[in-house]
Amino acid sequence: MAKNRAFKEKESYRWVEAFQKVNKLFKGLEMPDGGILTRVIHVFDREGDIAEVFALQGKNKNTGVVVRAAQNRCLEGENSYLWEYVTSQEVQFIKEVELPETKKRSERTATLEIRYCPVSINPPYRLKKSGNFNVYALFATEINVPDGCEPVTWMLLTNELVTTQAEASQILRWYTYRWRIEEYHKILKSGCKAESYRLAGESMSTSSRR
Repeated sequence: MAKNRAFKEKESYRWVEAFQKVNKLFKGLEMPDGGILTRVIHVFDREGDIAEVFALQGKNKNTGVVVRAAQNRCLEGENSYLWEYVTSQEVQFIKEVELPETKKRSERTATLEIRYCPVSINPPYRLKKSGNFNVYALFATEINVPDGCEPVTWMLLTNELVTTQAEASQILRWYTYRWRIEEYHKILKSGCKAESYRLAGESMSTSSRR
């Protein structure tokens, strides 16, 4: 079963690999006085909601993460869970977000209620030495949903500071950039046939070594 396999053998490990590869590219871009020249923000969808991402982030001072939560994680405190705690907070502001067309929805403007607060996530047993992950949770849920449309519901976790409307809006904006990246990848794969070129290159490379 998946739960019994080593973490590196699981499909979710690729998110950790991506995190490490990107950070390696920017490693060393620091000023002599310790200041940071480049800050890397990783934006992950629900598949990237794994504890190892938060553990890695804590070891990289020039790195930020925005992860869409998929799990109702245990929080510090008795019988406290992510969804129940964050959704019990007061609505801080209302924001409109432009939703692009996908296979499951038409393009539209969504009106979102925004809640945010700090949370302390208990680590899983395998990472108990890491201590709790102290992050901010931002919950966006759509109101006045058009008939026949599935409402937007995002629970975002980030190590970035979220104490004001401006900071919360920035996290939402970063998360929506994901759609542009996905469109870029789609163009590379479908329009430019990037994967076929890569496979052809690997085939040629393999042949040359024989």
